[in-house]
Amino acid sequence: MRCLDLLSREFDIYIEEAKKIEEIYGNLDNILRELKVLIKKYLSDSKIYLFGSVVRGKYTMSSDIDILVITEQKERVDLDRLKALIKKKFIDIPFQLHIVSNKEYEKWYKKFIPNTELKEI
Repeated sequence: MRCLDLLSREFDIYIEEAKKIEEIYGNLDNILRELKVLIKKYLSDSKIYLFGSVVRGKYTMSSDIDILVITEQKERVDLDRLKALIKKKFIDIPFQLHIVSNKEYEKWYKKFIPNTELKEI
């Protein structure tokens, strides 16, 4: 196989990846609604927010989708199981979940995430 053929195949992988990412972001509102339903099933009191590069409109192909879940039910739920369920349902979606109590949010996250960069789902 010639070198150009190999390069072409490698480039095709990037094109396919870009198409997947474009599809995800094009359908993000629906994906986030589904995510909210799943989270609320286990953490009914939760407030769920999108934040980070996606909210700022500065995401790239390698960006994750930052999700902040604030709940007081954190201690009553198997969070590893919940995260596994989310990963299974949204296998191709690069979610980065931050599940915290209100106290943790006030003490840590609130200092680093401006309110203008929190979009409630």
